[in-house]
Amino acid sequence: MLYTEHFEVSSHDTDPNNIARASSVLRYMQETANHQMRDQKPSYSELFEQGMAFVLSRIRMSLYHPLHQYDKIDVQSWPCESRGASFNRCYRIYKDGLIIAEAASIWALVGTKDRKLYRNNDVDFSNYSFGEPVELDLPGRFHIPQEVNLSLVGERTIEYGDIDCNRHMNNT
Repeated sequence: MLYTEHFEVSSHDTDPNNIARASSVLRYMQETANHQMRDQKPSYSELFEQGMAFVLSRIRMSLYHPLHQYDKIDVQSWPCESRGASFNRCYRIYKDGLIIAEAASIWALVGTKDRKLYRNNDVDFSNYSFGEPVELDLPGRFHIPQEVNLSLVGERTIEYGDIDCNRHMNNT
């Protein structure tokens, strides 16, 4: 059974058109993953106390339908079979039984002090509910053509309100 949480879309998560921002959709997905870790152990806090933290390597998300403020949603998150130092996790959001969004992510478990990469069998995640990976119609990677000239469009100072419990700029 996949881990599921229930949320109501906050008015603060929507744009001026009353559509939930992609970053808000990702936040509901990640919050569900955090709840699974809290409930099925080891929790993210326990890993952090042991000197480990998950770092996002890649994520792909498909949004099929918009979410609006006060929509009631069911969010699923589950780890998938993983190998080596990559930890795969998938997500799905439902509203009234309809799939609204899906995502697939790859994480690394890194030592916070020594920056060591941990492998799948270094930590016992056997309490977790595992599932099959989602199939997204998106490439796993994309390449920027060499002829594209990327230029700086601005700078932003990261402030206290931008960081998470890892003291990193939050990935959502």
